[in-house]
Amino acid sequence: TVTDVGPALPLLESNIALNGLGSIVSASELDWFTPEKHLASIPPAEVIVAADTVWVEDLVVPFVNTLSQAAAASRSRFGAVVVLFCHKTRSRKTDDLLFVRLREAQFSWYEIRVEQMDDVYRNHDLQLWRLELASGMPGPASG
Repeated sequence: TVTDVGPALPLLESNIALNGLGSIVSASELDWFTPEKHLASIPPAEVIVAADTVWVEDLVVPFVNTLSQAAAASRSRFGAVVVLFCHKTRSRKTDDLLFVRLREAQFSWYEIRVEQMDDVYRNHDLQLWRLELASGMPGPASG
C-alpha cells in the first residue's frame, strides 16, 4: 500500500497503473494530521518506506506520531518492523527536531551509507536511514 494525502491519490493510482502494479499495490489516503481516520484501513507491513516526507517543521510531529502508530501496529502483527527512511536535508533546524522526536518516540536508527547502495540508487543529496521501533510502546511526540 502506498499512501499520501487525498488530493495526491489520483497521481499515485495513475503511477500504479502505468507501472502495471495494480494487482499488488494499492493507494490509500493517509493524512498525518488525522491518522486515526486512515490507519485502521491500511494493512500493517513488515517494512515501511518513507521518502521525501519532512521538509518543514510543521510536518515533523504529525509525521512522527503517524509513523509511531503505523510501526506499533506492524510490530504487533509481525513481531518486528523496519522503517526505511529516505530524507533530504532542507533545514538543519527541521532535521534536528525530526531526530529528537524520533528518539522520543522510541525509534533507533543508523544511516545506510551511500557506498552501500546500488549504483542505480546512489544520490549524495539524499540520506537513507534504517529505523527500528524499540521494544517498548512508542509515546506520541508532543507538539
